[in-house]
Amino acid sequence: MKCPWCNAELKDGTVLCATCGNEINMVPDFDPEIEDQCRVTIETMTKDIFSSDEKAKKSESIKPVSEVKDKSDMTAQESSQEKLNKADNDSLNKENATKKNIPIFVLFIFIFAALLIAAIVILIFVSSDSYKLSQAQKAYQKAEYDKSKGLYQVLIEKEPENIELLEAYSYVLFEAKYYKDYENVFYSIIDNPDATEELKEQAYERMIYIYSGDKEYMKIHDLIVASQNSVILDKYKDYLTIDPEVMLAPGIYDLPQMLTITCSDEIYYTLINEFNGETVEIARDEVYRLPLLLEIGTYKLTVYSKNKYDIKSNFVEAEYDIEIAAPIDPEVSLVDGTYISPQLLEVFYDDEALTIYFTSDGSVPGNTSQIYNGSIVVPFGITKYSFVAENEYGLKSNVVTVCVDMQYEYSVQPGTAKDLLITYLLDKGTIVSYEGVMPDGGMLSLVLKGFEPVGENYCYIFEEAMEVDGILSCIDVKYSVDMITGEIAKFED
Repeated sequence: MKCPWCNAELKDGTVLCATCGNEINMVPDFDPEIEDQCRVTIETMTKDIFSSDEKAKKSESIKPVSEVKDKSDMTAQESSQEKLNKADNDSLNKENATKKNIPIFVLFIFIFAALLIAAIVILIFVSSDSYKLSQAQKAYQKAEYDKSKGLYQVLIEKEPENIELLEAYSYVLFEAKYYKDYENVFYSIIDNPDATEELKEQAYERMIYIYSGDKEYMKIHDLIVASQNSVILDKYKDYLTIDPEVMLAPGIYDLPQMLTITCSDEIYYTLINEFNGETVEIARDEVYRLPLLLEIGTYKLTVYSKNKYDIKSNFVEAEYDIEIAAPIDPEVSLVDGTYISPQLLEVFYDDEALTIYFTSDGSVPGNTSQIYNGSIVVPFGITKYSFVAENEYGLKSNVVTVCVDMQYEYSVQPGTAKDLLITYLLDKGTIVSYEGVMPDGGMLSLVLKGFEPVGENYCYIFEEAMEVDGILSCIDVKYSVDMITGEIAKFED
């Protein structure tokens, strides 16, 4: 036994279909017009049968002409015309007699046969696709969506590519809020070669409405992108995303670079730096606000945008190698050798941003070594100096070494000589504090310029300098401090 609505298999005696929910009537719910036609047909057939019986009864009541006439007026010999009339009357009487003898059950058989034929005709008609279609349409108009859905399912099972059936079926599913079923029919419509562009656009709009109600914005994005329909893409462009644009091309650079990213939607980025065997995560899925400085090492960038529906764009990746050159080796003012007079060891380099580290015991200088801040007075004896320059990125130059054998022995060290001179200037009132504050508020500094022989001994030569905004300017006033006795005097070149 099958359901007349959805064609599902049912057990005998079932009164309600578990698939479509419709009531299973032993006698179908006929269309009123069909019922009227069937009723008229049966009534007509019944009248015809009973009218035949009525005629038979009337025929019996008709008497022959020979009986009504006075026997005395008849001639002994009948005319030929009377013979013919008699023959006709005999025939009619025989027919009426035959009808009168038809049993009543035969009439009921005729009626039953007529009803059976009518039922078969009706059954054939109600089983037809045209009837099911009309019933489905009427059920839809009456908002009987379950019934309409079941009928359309039966019809579409026979004609799965019929675009008119699919369209009508989609209306039923959408109105009844059978959204999961609608989604399946939606793809059948947009993939159907007979579907018009207008029908496809309507199907997209309904599908987007369904996804929007469930806040499945990513599905909307994927749907409209896959549609390749300019009307849909323009109408629902808010669901689309824009890939961010990285303004710096991937590649190798020998100088630090500024990295700029642009996009109308909010930008998120991840940036990882690899340098000297270490990996540092600079940012992880952070909002991009300002340009990024790429200083040195290998940078791996991943960036994407996110629109107001929280839909992510495609990921954009880039890699940069910033290969900063190591600093140039520093130059020193002395060479290996023996010296019999005092010497200043000076270091020359071309970048003020460099830091010069040095040692005086022959070891390799590093970040924990002394920092070169100015001229070094070479002490008595043999000293091995080592220098290295380091830039702000931690890159180091080669180590430069010089070995000096100083044979001139002195008792006053450079620091002591400077302290003696500061005390001398305080006593004279040239400065009012040990730090070099002058009476008028200026700052006085002392710069060691070298050594000069004065009398029997060598002297330190210091020059006054004015400090303005951290910059020293010499003012051509010099003092000598004896390296043996510590005696101070004005020095004239």
